[in-house]
Amino acid sequence: MSLTMQVPQNIHSAGSGAVEFGSDASLYVEFKRIATINNFKTSEQGMPVYDAHDVVIVRQPGEKDAPAVLASDWHKMRFAKQWDAFVSQREQVQDGMPLEFLFADKPELIANLKARKVFTVEQLAGISEQGMGNIGMGARQLVAKATEFLDGMKGAAGIKRLQNQIVNRDEQIATLQAQLKELGDRVESLSQKKAA
Repeated sequence: MSLTMQVPQNIHSAGSGAVEFGSDASLYVEFKRIATINNFKTSEQGMPVYDAHDVVIVRQPGEKDAPAVLASDWHKMRFAKQWDAFVSQREQVQDGMPLEFLFADKPELIANLKARKVFTVEQLAGISEQGMGNIGMGARQLVAKATEFLDGMKGAAGIKRLQNQIVNRDEQIATLQAQLKELGDRVESLSQKKAA
């Protein structure tokens, strides 16, 4: 297996020497440890000698193949959550809404999508043309359903925000009414004292 070093892409300066990355939300990222033959040591010792290498696979959801590249410090920083899971020997799960929320009654569809490295509704909604082609018939409808679902979630978040604002205003009105009643009671008390 030939390994190559990936050149950082979709990065730009944030103005202060810091670097910002483009959105990685829909990427499938997996770190692995692989063994590769060390040709020099093999010829020196006369038997196969292997070295261990940490590699990263970065794949657009739905795409079949992605190269394994040597994991650099840059990869470890960019995909810190996945790197930490790999080092801790935990499952490297993708961020986002699991497909089960959208297709709870279709386990076969979920299994097919996961086999194509699509694990979340966000990944499905952002899938590329090539990814749709790899999914096959009905891919556009699935992407449309995922997009519609996410748009609905955004709308629901807006409704929840409005509901919270209404509750806060109701609390403020109740507080103001209590203060107004207290002031009214003080004025009436002062009026009675003055009259007496």
